[in-house]
Amino acid sequence: MNPAFSGNSAEINALKEFMAKFKSDTLMCVKSVKIEGWASPDGSTASNQKLAKARANTFVAYLRSQCP
Repeated sequence: MNPAFSGNSAEINALKEFMAKFKSDTLMCVKSVKIEGWASPDGSTASNQKLAKARANTFVAYLRSQCP
């Protein structure tokens, strides 16, 4: 995940703030999170599905690194 790409930096900072609220509130509990990856409609469906899955997996890995 490239924080320097487009608006990623602002989105990552917003996500960190959101996650910090959950970490600090002992009464809140996250039971599940759904992560979806997306790709442009250009190219084949198979290629786009592969790209979308890779993007989602990269984001999941990032989240796991931030919330051990």
